[in-house]
Amino acid sequence: MKILIIGVSNIGDCILTTGVVEAIYQKFPSAEIDVVVGQRAKEVFACDDRINQIIVYDKKARFSEKIKIFKDLRGKNYDLIFDLRNTFISWFLSKKVYRPQNIKGHSWLKHNSVLRKFYSYDELKNFKPRIVFSQNDFGILKTVSFSDYIVLSPTARSWTKTWPPEYFLKLIYLIRKEYSDWGIIIVGEESEYHYCSQFVIDEYVKNLSGRTTIAQLAIIVKNSRAVITNDSAVLHVASACNQPTLAIFGPSDEAKYGPLSDNSIALRRHFPCAPCEKAQCRFGDKRCLKAVLPEFVFYYLKKILNGEQLPESRFKRVLLTRCDKIGDLLLTTPAISAVRYSWPNSYISFMCTKYTQDILTGNPDIDEIIPLDKGGQHKGLIGFLKLVWGIRQKRFNIMINFHPTNRIHLLGFFAGIPVRIGYDWKMGFWNNVVVKHKKQMGEKSEIEYNFDLLKLVGISGGRFFQKIVVLPDDDLWVENEIREKGLNKFIIIHPGASCLSKMWPLENFIQLAEKIISNFDIKVVFVLGPGEEYMERKINQILDGNVIIYRNLKLKKLIALISRCSFFISNDSGPMHIADAVGKPLIVIFGRNQPGLSFRRWGPVNKSATVLWKDVGCKVCFAHNCNKGFLCLQVITVDEVFDAFCKKLEEIKV
Repeated sequence: MKILIIGVSNIGDCILTTGVVEAIYQKFPSAEIDVVVGQRAKEVFACDDRINQIIVYDKKARFSEKIKIFKDLRGKNYDLIFDLRNTFISWFLSKKVYRPQNIKGHSWLKHNSVLRKFYSYDELKNFKPRIVFSQNDFGILKTVSFSDYIVLSPTARSWTKTWPPEYFLKLIYLIRKEYSDWGIIIVGEESEYHYCSQFVIDEYVKNLSGRTTIAQLAIIVKNSRAVITNDSAVLHVASACNQPTLAIFGPSDEAKYGPLSDNSIALRRHFPCAPCEKAQCRFGDKRCLKAVLPEFVFYYLKKILNGEQLPESRFKRVLLTRCDKIGDLLLTTPAISAVRYSWPNSYISFMCTKYTQDILTGNPDIDEIIPLDKGGQHKGLIGFLKLVWGIRQKRFNIMINFHPTNRIHLLGFFAGIPVRIGYDWKMGFWNNVVVKHKKQMGEKSEIEYNFDLLKLVGISGGRFFQKIVVLPDDDLWVENEIREKGLNKFIIIHPGASCLSKMWPLENFIQLAEKIISNFDIKVVFVLGPGEEYMERKINQILDGNVIIYRNLKLKKLIALISRCSFFISNDSGPMHIADAVGKPLIVIFGRNQPGLSFRRWGPVNKSATVLWKDVGCKVCFAHNCNKGFLCLQVITVDEVFDAFCKKLEEIKV
């Protein structure tokens, strides 16, 4: 019996057809099997003794050469033809022609479906890609001088499939730092050797691009600890070798071309346009690839190397919401990180107020910030309907609302989001997955309350911390401020707060500043917010220019300034949470005894923080309606705060 397989031209696609050869050989072990493939793909079958003849078809060849190949094939009188390319020519070569079925799923299964007349669908799943190599090919391992190494393929046939080179370079540095005695083998084609040379940062990184055959490459991959690759031929080589693989996807569909190996993962970001499966990015910026950061890839590489279970992104498009204040939003950032690392490929949008959006700007765990502008474009019924329409267009699969409001609950329902998770409070009945609202009991940190919602979708807390990013322009601004005003070492005092029940007397803050200036060689900076002009006048009147005052700083600049201070002293306020998030030593003065408003729920979480609070015997806390003149704040003395400051200063050696 004579059998002809009309194969594909690309190396990667050709590797995915090797299961077809195995299946044919098992069904017809005595048959002569010929294969027609493209010039680049012929190496895939070079060592396979089951193949009688490899016939190279060059689609760029002259017409006369193509006619000659056709006549040669026709003269061989094949009994069966398996046409993986769906060409019309196969009908002229044999009466029995089988073509693959147009099925959903991975490409290798589509190729295998060409044999559906001979095997059941479940049986076809057993014929996975496999590369055959000879004993002589093992000599390539002599060029690899590392006992442990990672294979890295930084190239692809298309620019739109290629992860940015600066990302690969950053990843190599991360690998070298963590696994200092491991090697990194760079692989690719001959034409890519020069491009790949930029990744050779030391003697532990070796460039073998174009220095191996396909079979030799398979041996190198087979003996590695893991493979990191774009959507390229190397990805399919790793699948054929069943080697742990971390594949980075952009425009192509991982459901069709993703890794088949055990303990592997395809990392991508489900942007609205992805997978576009286009040769050119319509935005020209490859945003779907750039969203997959090196630190993120390295995190999952370590999981692969440790043999840990890899997550699956249950939802492609995720909307998280929290539309309240600065501190509340910052205490939600650990939950955002947990969602990102639990659902690595999900496109994550976060809705917050327009005022607080700078808290999330630059956060690598978020793909899109949606600012809620209640006083502007989203005001009133018309504004709300516009918002609903905009959210509906984004086709979110799930919404998790960390702060219950009527508006957000209605939004999720009318936007048609299938899964809506939130609290049973403030029209919580619009959610279809609910948690009983117990935050007013103040039994734990707001961070932990946020994770109560995530547990409903199988996400646990783990080691996730508050996250805030200082942008380069703002860092440059604060650098100039430090230089111009001599702020080599400075502490920040923030005497404001959102409510009188949170505010330690301004006079006390001024006295505290005087004591610090008198006893330490350190600058004191006051930061004030909107409506606090009276504070500025009083501070200047008493301290007479001995301190620096910033009022009404843009939130981005405030974040940058706080990130560079040596110490932070404040009431319970948004800036306090910023200082907490950037890990600054701080003292925070708390008043209110109401459990849901107390430091147990809203206090700082970093270990460099000191909380000052006194119980003055209030059975019921009336907060801003206090009838005791905010006694809980008044009883905390300047000396107590100063002593706490001195003690902390000694600990941290400022």
